[in-house]
Amino acid sequence: MTPIDVAIRTIPGAWFAPVRRIYRADIVLSAALAWSTIAMAMVATGRARAALLIVTAFSLYRAVLFIYGITHLAQRDVPGLRLASNALVGVPLLLPSFLYEGVHTDTLAADSPYAATAEPDIVTVVAGLVRRASRSHR
Repeated sequence: MTPIDVAIRTIPGAWFAPVRRIYRADIVLSAALAWSTIAMAMVATGRARAALLIVTAFSLYRAVLFIYGITHLAQRDVPGLRLASNALVGVPLLLPSFLYEGVHTDTLAADSPYAATAEPDIVTVVAGLVRRASRSHR
């Protein structure tokens, strides 16, 4: 086991506990921004329309990414998040969370033919944070 692996495993789990008000505010604000900017883009013209559509695309992308977070959270962690996400973004975009949840968690099961040995996105992010923190404390 490398020193970076040891450092990652020593990070307290409490640091990554979901903060309900942040999750709830984030999904509501992302969806509200997306739907309001698309409504404004319908009546705008020229560069204003282009700018509004760009904001819409990024806002919807952010809101859709909640599917990943929802997959890794228990219902009790942030009650109502699945419902809010599906109502505000998932169903209107035909991407409800249940289409992703089972598929993604299958990649994490050791006995699955699609199993990943580790989630590279999480491991990469945490490894980068640990490296940065270790450099700043030298």
